[in-house]
Amino acid sequence: MSASVFRSYVQKDLFLATPIMIGAVVCGIISIGLVHLGSVGVYAALIVMICAGASPAVFICMYSILGERKERSNLFAMSLPISTYQYVFGKLTAACIGFLVPWAVLALGAFLIFYKLPVPGGVLPAGLLFWGFTFLQFAGMLAVTMLSESEALVVAAVVVFNVSISFYIFLIMHIPAVGSHVNGRVAVWSPVVFEVFAGELLLAMLIIALLLVRLARKRDFI
Repeated sequence: MSASVFRSYVQKDLFLATPIMIGAVVCGIISIGLVHLGSVGVYAALIVMICAGASPAVFICMYSILGERKERSNLFAMSLPISTYQYVFGKLTAACIGFLVPWAVLALGAFLIFYKLPVPGGVLPAGLLFWGFTFLQFAGMLAVTMLSESEALVVAAVVVFNVSISFYIFLIMHIPAVGSHVNGRVAVWSPVVFEVFAGELLLAMLIIALLLVRLARKRDFI
């Protein structure tokens, strides 16, 4: 019984996240059209792609998690025949699927575009690092939203995460192996790119794993 309820609970959250997932993919499709407008279009496409990568993290956490808490519908969820661990795991599972599916689709689409179309590919390594950063942002946003009971703190986290995007882009552009090749015609894949990207993914997964452990021990989800 609890397994079927658990699946239904995850499906419910995914249903709520579907418009966000579709919106992210639509933004990615729009960016494809901008690529054909020359060098200016390429950078415009990157900006739209940044929005497509970063926005789902905020919207999924704000609407699926914080929204449920504000409406007290989480009380109903916790009254279902599922354990505390299943409740927590279901919430994190739906949030991760809702974010990672469009995240992976857009990443694959971006690489195919840059390799199949006659557009400069030097920006790809920087784009990969930024894409890893959006995953890290999502993990951080997920942790703040699930652990904090203060709406003001969650809003503050959204502001900090949005501002951090500009600082992170500035940072990666000052990595010699990355920034010096951004305007090149061909992507230069330095080992530091893969090291930083792997570090971003590992840190994001560590945050989510620790979050799951912490929430599994929590009893008050009001």
